[in-house]
Amino acid sequence: MSGNDAGSIPPWQGGIVTPPASYKPGDWHPDPFPEPENSQQAIWNKRLSYKGGGYRGYYIAALTARDGTYELGVSAHEIEYMYSDPRSTL
Repeated sequence: MSGNDAGSIPPWQGGIVTPPASYKPGDWHPDPFPEPENSQQAIWNKRLSYKGGGYRGYYIAALTARDGTYELGVSAHEIEYMYSDPRSTL
């Protein structure tokens, strides 16, 4: 049984069944992201790190009047990281 009806996703076989060629017993699992070969790759890796495709969130503030009454103000914001778009270039 495969992971989807089309058969393009292989079935779950219990995780990593064969270690990568660079693995030596007692080592940590190797990092899937190789060391950058040049400065452009290093900058690209930094720009993409820990961000994903974007972020959506809210700012909430108590807007206080002179008489002590207040009202909660909510401001929604959404950020899209264009670097995650494969059409982007350095």
